[in-house]
Amino acid sequence: MPLATAAGVLLLGVEAGVLLGVALSLGVVVWRSSHPHMAVVGRVPGTEHFRNVSRHQVQTTPGVLAVRIDENLFFANAHEVETQPQQLCAEQDEPVQRVLLIMSAVNRIDSTALEMLDAFDQQLASRGQALWLAEVKGPVADRLARSELGQRLRARTALSTHEAMQQMRVA
Repeated sequence: MPLATAAGVLLLGVEAGVLLGVALSLGVVVWRSSHPHMAVVGRVPGTEHFRNVSRHQVQTTPGVLAVRIDENLFFANAHEVETQPQQLCAEQDEPVQRVLLIMSAVNRIDSTALEMLDAFDQQLASRGQALWLAEVKGPVADRLARSELGQRLRARTALSTHEAMQQMRVA
């Protein structure tokens, strides 16, 4: 952005160059928010820690797709958050029975994202799969608790990813 702003100032003048820099910065923020980073995670051997399978030597659990969402959930990224796990399920070598969404980086959720999660839960259920949640922060848990989805997911929501994995083994 600084380079584009500087070029804009030199080519277009100070006001237009600064406006160009502001517009580009806002565009980048909107694009990044609407395309959240999501990572498939697995357990670091011998620990209760879960890390990105692309960056660490980890163990995954057969039949479980654990996905960490690294962005707040809102209308601009709801579709992406729904479709990425579906694509990841289709790419797995073994059939996925449970999808675990790790919400440790999700501080806020809006009504559109709640509706998306509700529809995603129902889609999974229609295929004999189950949606689980882990590491849901207080404000998000409060919104979930006031929804039908939150009531359905109450027994499938865990404080930690480790706890969710343990609960899934006995469920």
